Amino acid sequence: MVTAEEAADLALQLRFNFVRLRISFEQGNRDDADPSGLSAAFRQELLASVEPLKAQRIWILLEMRTDDETANHAPLYDPASPGFAAYRKAWTWIARTFKGTDWIAGYGLLAEPSPDKAGLDPVPALITFQAALMEAITREDAVTPFFVGPAFNYDTMGYRWDAYQTDPKLAAYRGRLVYEVNLLMPKPWIVDGSVPPGVALEAGTWPQPSGGDFGALLQVAPGEDLLRPRDDERIFTRRRQEPATFPLLMTREFPAWYLGFAKAFAERHQVPMVLDQFGASTTVNTLANPNQQLAYEQAVIEAAEAAGMGWCRWIYSGHPSDRSIAGNASVHAFYASLGATRPGP
Repeated sequence: MVTAEEAADLALQLRFNFVRLRISFEQGNRDDADPSGLSAAFRQELLASVEPLKAQRIWILLEMRTDDETANHAPLYDPASPGFAAYRKAWTWIARTFKGTDWIAGYGLLAEPSPDKAGLDPVPALITFQAALMEAITREDAVTPFFVGPAFNYDTMGYRWDAYQTDPKLAAYRGRLVYEVNLLMPKPWIVDGSVPPGVALEAGTWPQPSGGDFGALLQVAPGEDLLRPRDDERIFTRRRQEPATFPLLMTREFPAWYLGFAKAFAERHQVPMVLDQFGASTTVNTLANPNQQLAYEQAVIEAAEAAGMGWCRWIYSGHPSDRSIAGNASVHAFYASLGATRPGP
């Protein structure tokens, strides 16, 4: 739950004007017997979190997520299934409850959707899901924007598919759509400072020298049963773990290349795009290079802003604590100093 003290810190010290407030649709927070689909305790926690953010005039994205077992299986994406009906019920309550509420920036339909892991054709399956959910929400609230993103967990390469804007099922919602993209790369380095097996990089080596060909990250290797552009996400996932190509992800130029797919989509369709998750762990810092975490995050922010994107760091507080702003003095000071140069809430 967001406290008044945290909201004051976000607004007055960090000068953030946007928060992505996570709504976890999972066991413990669910109550399928209730008309809201959510437990009374969780509903109260959500209402209590919105109030201090509103008081500080911080825009709030209400973004729903669910557990992997639900998100990675086909029933969630089928508007005729009981699983979809339960998810829709929760969203109907949210829209009815927060319709017309000041400082609600939008409704994030499903954080990091994964119809690809459910064995579905990801683009049409996700669009069908999004359109059906937006239809239900619109019956309660016809104004608040929707925040959406592509399959493969908001992967930037999903934006090569224009259907996420042009599909006729989305026609009624154009003008209300805000798009999201993740940049949680390079893994595993941002998590704990490590690199994939066989990669000859020592800790503390961000950034690597530039000049490599990023196209190598999307090359199909001999013998692979993969096709471009159909399998771009899978191709990239393989290449980014290989000794020859992983160092490309450790260059200062990588964030701009990676976000380039989302940037091109936003420019083609003249739609807003938000970098909704980025950030590294404090464990990437070393005695030889104690500031590489924040140097990396600065490079990501610069790439996002150069691409015309708003951004929202993951995370402010909570688990894992080594990736949060609250509780990490150097990280907090960095964002406070950055915020001092911005207009703020």
